[in-house]
Amino acid sequence: MQTLPEWLQWLVFGGGAGVIAFGLIELLQQWEQFKAVWDKIPPEVNRYISFAIAALLGGFGFWLQVRLGYESGPGDLTVWLERLFSIVVSQVVYSGFKLAQRRR
Repeated sequence: MQTLPEWLQWLVFGGGAGVIAFGLIELLQQWEQFKAVWDKIPPEVNRYISFAIAALLGGFGFWLQVRLGYESGPGDLTVWLERLFSIVVSQVVYSGFKLAQRRR
């Protein structure tokens, strides 16, 4: 990946948002105050937070692709919602897969 369009494609459709979300959480856990709060949250809630961060990153990446002209913009609200839904689901599935691998 050498260009911004390639990076955004990876972020949105290649599981990159999940990688970044988990990397960000791991990085933040180096900060003792964050880790103290994070460790008090039940693991199931932590998982949902991780999924939400990945989904938001994927949705933002798609929005950025459209705004920069790398992807054609969906025509109406329904199509936007369908595209964002597919991106969010792909990020959640990827994040869930990575979490399942970590538990082994």
